[in-house]
Amino acid sequence: MKLKQIVIIILVFLGVSSCLEPFNVTIGDENTTFLVVDGLITNENTSHSVKLTRSLSNINEDIIPEVGAELIIEDDFGKETTLRETKRGVYQTNPDDFIGIPGRTYRLIIKTKKGERYHSSPCLMPPPSDINDVYYIPANNTIGDSSNKLNGVGIYVDGQINTDEIQYLRWAYEEDWKFYIPFGHHEVLLPDNTWEPISPKKYCWKSSVSNEILLYSFNNQTEQQVIGKELYFIAANESDRLIDRYSTLIKQYSITKEEYDFWRKIQQSDPGVSGIFGDQPFSIKGNITNTNNPEEKALGYFQVAGVATKRIYIDYGKIQNLKIAVNNEFSNCNYTPFILDSLNAGGTTENPEYEDIYSILKKFVLSGDYSYEFAFPIIHPAPLNQTVIGLALSSAKCTDCTLSGEINPPEFWEEQ
Repeated sequence: MKLKQIVIIILVFLGVSSCLEPFNVTIGDENTTFLVVDGLITNENTSHSVKLTRSLSNINEDIIPEVGAELIIEDDFGKETTLRETKRGVYQTNPDDFIGIPGRTYRLIIKTKKGERYHSSPCLMPPPSDINDVYYIPANNTIGDSSNKLNGVGIYVDGQINTDEIQYLRWAYEEDWKFYIPFGHHEVLLPDNTWEPISPKKYCWKSSVSNEILLYSFNNQTEQQVIGKELYFIAANESDRLIDRYSTLIKQYSITKEEYDFWRKIQQSDPGVSGIFGDQPFSIKGNITNTNNPEEKALGYFQVAGVATKRIYIDYGKIQNLKIAVNNEFSNCNYTPFILDSLNAGGTTENPEYEDIYSILKKFVLSGDYSYEFAFPIIHPAPLNQTVIGLALSSAKCTDCTLSGEINPPEFWEEQ
């Protein structure tokens, strides 16, 4: 993995620190590794995760999951919760055993497979704030250095705090959207030229998790609410997010001053050349320490936050009402008709090149010699004549939505 990629990964995952201090990482020999901790617990009644990896000083190598470790979350009352490794390097709590309680202080304790011990700084969980509204309005934006304006919608949030214990907020969001392709067939042709029903692959879902740093400070402000905070922009003609039904889950985290300051310093750095290994005045240490060797450099954080959430849906009809043009990347899907009589026009009745409709499928799809996939049967044009006279064939992209999405909707998904 290239240095820039390592920098971006660390910038995405770095979080809280009980003390912002200089952290000068020296790239040593190629066998030197740094433990990287990516963890978050909140007051949500869900499974919380801590991800452990090893970042090699040999920057041409990939990061390695830290497997076989023992992880414990300890609160200020001495209660301990053990995390279970659910996949390589990912450790999770059981929702029945653990839920974060605002006002409590938590610490992460790690014992690696090699016996190394690490711990996080004690971190207070602030109370959750309130999300009053999440909404969208027509907007236009530019991407990068381009001067071209892109039409779409901006996603906004209104929120407030009800206690002086909260002075800082951070937002994250999770996107899910439904899309469709034009030729998701619901039956398949069998060798005996009969048709068997199948589950169509016309509608699928995609998802994405944000990695922007979105912050707000109430420090030195008399108002205890934030109005019209734009979180992000969806370009209507740059993705398939808005072609059917779109959902976003906004997470509003109550964070401490230390975490806010940490994210601000990350935000102010240049992820292209700076970050942990970059040319900053100093690099930013997370809140992870080697218990027996404090001089060892450990990267990452154990984040503790109160959270409020709100989900909204945006349907294509609403986008149409706003007169926003949506670019459907599948609108250029075409098909090629293969008509049995036309294919046999150069042959003889006694010895046709294609004996039946299945022969077309066998040659142009099943053989693998062509880049075609079955789209739909071509029916005789005469009224009341349901005879299949050929096949319409298209590309895989236009006939199988699972090539770019998931066939099953998310558990929370609601239709109109």
